[in-house]
Amino acid sequence: MDKRTLDELTRLHSNLTTFGAVIAVLEGGTVYGGVASEKAANRIIATCKKEMDRLVTRYDDLRAASQAAEGERNHG
Repeated sequence: MDKRTLDELTRLHSNLTTFGAVIAVLEGGTVYGGVASEKAANRIIATCKKEMDRLVTRYDDLRAASQAAEGERNHG
């Protein structure tokens, strides 16, 4: 795996972890402000989940492409 791919995979993983942590905090009962705050938290959670879906797709695609390239180099 080349350095650029590894760096991007690392960034994607870090971002996934960060968005997951935000969701965990908001779902963990830390929002005290009534219905309006709960609605805002739910919007943030939905946004985080949508971004995580995008990041997972990119991560999986990049890993698959990298593994295919490694296979070609090893069996070329």
